[in-house]
Amino acid sequence: MVKSELIHKTWHVIDKAIEKKKIESIVNTFIAVIQEELKQNGSVKIEGLGSFSMRVRNSYTIKDANTGKVKEMPKSVYIDFRPSKKIKRD
Repeated sequence: MVKSELIHKTWHVIDKAIEKKKIESIVNTFIAVIQEELKQNGSVKIEGLGSFSMRVRNSYTIKDANTGKVKEMPKSVYIDFRPSKKIKRD
């Protein structure tokens, strides 16, 4: 599901009681708040959904299988998502 589908589905679930533009604004605000919190504190936990956290991948070396050259991969930061037990599938 992409953001536009989420907005459209939410609009239908609430029986079109709120304008679609307002729902889009709510979704955009929700995303912005999560992004800002991740930047500042590094983690966000939403009960029933899961937790988002910033993780650091340390630098490491790789060997190119075709050329045999060794490369150093730099340290990087990525977002990790761990789903809640409520949405995990067996």
